[in-house]
Amino acid sequence: MNAVIRPIEHCHYCEHKEMIPGEGVICKVTHEKPDFTGKCSSKEYTNVMRLRLIERIEDYETIKYSKRAVRLDFYAYGILGLGVIASAYLVYMYFWAGGWFTTVPLIIGVAGFTLLGYAIGPVNNYRSKLGVSFEKLKKIIKILEVYDLTFEYDVEIVKRRHEMPEKQARVTFLEVK
Repeated sequence: MNAVIRPIEHCHYCEHKEMIPGEGVICKVTHEKPDFTGKCSSKEYTNVMRLRLIERIEDYETIKYSKRAVRLDFYAYGILGLGVIASAYLVYMYFWAGGWFTTVPLIIGVAGFTLLGYAIGPVNNYRSKLGVSFEKLKKIIKILEVYDLTFEYDVEIVKRRHEMPEKQARVTFLEVK
């Protein structure tokens, strides 16, 4: 199912847009609000489209790059959490066999479930961020497809986690054809 791309979405990436307070986006060529169907005859995608495309690609590739760390955390915290829960059960059985009833196994079990939260939380966060980032990139791709444009890119992964962890990917080559 193809969603219709509204004219205003074309204008966000065009060089001819002008923001007027109270009116919104106005085309500098026609001096009117965008009102066209399909394609805009006066569009110019150079700098703004290129910068937005680079932002979206870098964001998407940075999130994809974090998949390995998310998986490592999932397995490490998951195994540790399950191990703590199993030890809580064994402590419970030991005390129960001795005729004691104590809250120590309960506290240990809660700690184990907390570790499972540390395992599952980043996975959900990763999936959510990846989906949002892909949808933003897909919106630009759909607009480019309207004008029969495609692009190729190459990304370099910058491993400086302490300087700027939110931007691990850097576009080194981008060609819009």
